[in-house]
Amino acid sequence: MYIALDAMGGDNAPLNNIKGAILFLKSCNRQDVGIYLVGPQDILEKELEKLGATDLPIEIVHAEDVVSMDEPPSNVIR
Repeated sequence: MYIALDAMGGDNAPLNNIKGAILFLKSCNRQDVGIYLVGPQDILEKELEKLGATDLPIEIVHAEDVVSMDEPPSNVIR
């Protein structure tokens, strides 16, 4: 089972989201669980390398577009 995580959402993203994913995977006792990190691939790869998490079941789903907090939802949907 894989869980998708918007790596660019929330405060101090993507660092806090990646740290949370790593913490979860290291504490999870199941072998069939992994994380899909969704966001800009180059940024996420750099953060994973810095944190030494390249051996965990984390896959990156590249997404170029990032919705900022000040964008109206109606503009994003269009």
